[in-house]
Order: sequence, then C-alpha cells, then structure tokens
Amino acid sequence: MHNNSLDLRSGVAWVQTATLINKREEFVRQRANRYYLRFDRIDGELEVLRDLFDQAQVGAQYTVVYSPRVRRCWEVQPIAQS
Repeated sequence: MHNNSLDLRSGVAWVQTATLINKREEFVRQRANRYYLRFDRIDGELEVLRDLFDQAQVGAQYTVVYSPRVRRCWEVQPIAQS
C-alpha cells in the first residue's frame, strides 16, 4: 500500500472501472523513479507503485481504487473479458 493511506482509511478513496490508455515512467535523478497510469474515465494521471505499473497493460479494463485528492492509485484489478 502507498504511504498516503490516510485517504483510503478515511473513506476518500474512489472506485472506478476504466480502460488504461497510457503508462509513463518519470526518471528522477538520485531518487526513485515515479510511475503513472492514465485511464479513460479518470481525469489526469495517477501515481502508482512500480509493481502495479509493471503489471498494467494498455488497452485492458480495470477496477481502479484511487484518491482524487492526492492522485494516487492503490489498486488496479483486471476486469475479465467475456
């Protein structure tokens, strides 16, 4: 879980189904890189941990748990295609 779990515990986290349309890795000198996902039904990019970034596939549909306030995503669960 991400360090900003206060939103998740306080009930501010949102859940949305959406299609992943872009992934972006930001290279930061002398610090850990940052990872971002962009979904079609969520405004702007969401910052994620590397393991979520690595697993996410552009074009796939997910259930996304995130904070609209701090723009962090804690969970992306693939939606089974029938």
